Order: sequence, then structure tokens, then C-alpha cells
Amino acid sequence: MLELPVKIVFPRNLWGGASPAGNTADFMILGLGDMAIPAMLLALVLCFDYRNSSDTVNLLDLHSLKGNNYIWYALPGYAIGLVTALTAGILTHSPQPALLYQVPSTLGPIFFISWLRKDLAELWEGTMPNLNDKSRQIEL
Repeated sequence: MLELPVKIVFPRNLWGGASPAGNTADFMILGLGDMAIPAMLLALVLCFDYRNSSDTVNLLDLHSLKGNNYIWYALPGYAIGLVTALTAGILTHSPQPALLYQVPSTLGPIFFISWLRKDLAELWEGTMPNLNDKSRQIEL
């Protein structure tokens, strides 16, 4: 049996204070899906930026991307959504679905900026490879 971490547990009372040990109501859980789904969106946006960059760049060097740089709108949105989800869990003292906060905060800026730049259709559907481009053809 393969055991992998599927959740991150946060204390509900971040500022300290007495709480009975072992009480599950004193912790908030962030599941793997709440982290993986928005992270896949970030990976897709990074690939879109890389594909649209004019130069051949190192994918790990984010500052060298010369495309649309949608990753810089998605990363703060991801952080804002995560902090908002954790804050809502602390303030309401009840479980909150993190994706409820993360999806609008990551998709919203990406859709809005791509709509302003007239890239929304290309971002949504993906780019189709040009079959006439000889540099992209694979010779058998």
C-alpha cells in the first residue's frame, strides 16, 4: 500500500491560546485537490507563456519569459485565494471548500487580462501547430 500525504493540517487558532489536545475541531485541513487543481492551471499558464515567448528560454527562469506573462497574474491570485480560504475557515469556525476561493482568484485575472489582450480564444482552445512549418515537423 502506498501512503502519500493528501492533506496539510493547519491549527485553527494561529495566535496561540489554550485548546484541548487532539480535538479535530481545532484544525483546518487543506486537501491535495485544493492545491493540485490550481497548480495545474498555473502549469498550463506557464506553458502558454513559454510557447508564446519570442526567444528560446529556460523554463525555470521565469524572468526571461518574453510572452504575455500570464503567470504573474496567476501566482498572486493563487496566493490570495489560499489565504482567503484559510481566513474564511478561521473566521467561520467551519470547514470551507478552498477551491471556492482559489478558482475565481486564479481564473479571474487570467481570463480578464487575456480578454483585454485578445488572447482568450487562443488560451482557452490552445494553439494548433502549423503543419507547414518545417522546423516543427518530425522526419521519419
